[in-house]
Amino acid sequence: MSDVPTFYVNAVTAHGGPFDLTLDFGYRPGGETYDTQVRLAMSWEHTKLLSEMLGQAVKQYEEKVNSEVPSVPLVMEPEVEE
Repeated sequence: MSDVPTFYVNAVTAHGGPFDLTLDFGYRPGGETYDTQVRLAMSWEHTKLLSEMLGQAVKQYEEKVNSEVPSVPLVMEPEVEE
């Protein structure tokens, strides 16, 4: 796994179509815009599975540290094509 690049990101944009979801991740050091560093595309089924896995990971972390992770306000609505 040492050949796998690692990125720190603090911004994400979601673009959905009828068959899949694309997530553009980037780093925004304080400004409003960012350059996409990583783009992930996956089926809606895999998107739902990822959402459930992330939810479980956050819940386990919160239980471990006995504190709730604060939510960040949604800045942009996801774009989903019909």
